Amino acid sequence: MFPNSGIFIPENNYLPILNSLIAVYNAENLPARDLVVDTYKIHTSPRPEMQNLFIRVDTSYSWVKKWENAEQITGNPDIDSLMNMYDLELKNYYDWSIGQYVVIRAKNPLNLIPLAGQFNSIAGIINANPSNWIGGGNDIELYGNRITYSHGFGDCPSGCLGRIYWIFEVYPDCSVSHVGGTSYPLLTVNAGKDTTICYGSSVNLNALVFNGTPPYYCIWNTGDFSPSITVNPTNSITYSVKVVDA
Repeated sequence: MFPNSGIFIPENNYLPILNSLIAVYNAENLPARDLVVDTYKIHTSPRPEMQNLFIRVDTSYSWVKKWENAEQITGNPDIDSLMNMYDLELKNYYDWSIGQYVVIRAKNPLNLIPLAGQFNSIAGIINANPSNWIGGGNDIELYGNRITYSHGFGDCPSGCLGRIYWIFEVYPDCSVSHVGGTSYPLLTVNAGKDTTICYGSSVNLNALVFNGTPPYYCIWNTGDFSPSITVNPTNSITYSVKVVDA
């Protein structure tokens, strides 16, 4: 029997967060709510992960074949005990060139670090760890009764060049008010370029767009709609682009 101390997360630790999210979602009288819920569809990546466990398995063990065949019950008493105790389900099995992996998902939030340690003690488990998330983008943070939604933009896999915020106050009766935030800087377009090329050659033109409210829509006087176009001019000519943000 495995100890369960520290793995179950008390409901009073996460229900206030869920209730705040639901309150903002239901505050349809607030225009700011429409932006974070409907326009930008802001969600956040779990930090730390509390539901998905990523496990590398040793296929030389017979019980692993059950998972390989998408069977929940393995016949290994230790594995089946953990799966039952913590209400876990087999989500995916991956047969990759670097090894065989499974994803186990908890139906409710759990402290996965000690749970991974219990899986790691079982023969046939090479290693078990909570799944990891990378990148940036949208986020949600809760401090007391205030919940802050943010939308990142501009090279977000590397950390985002800019971010806009909406701050809501959630009251005990689940009513909500929009109490502040930030707005996007004014849209800036830099497409100015004087270029001399040889007859028959081509050149790439780029509309460099900054700030404003993404997404951006480009309209060139050539009829193109891409931020970058390739042209083959036969004489002196001016190309122009109109950029519209959201």
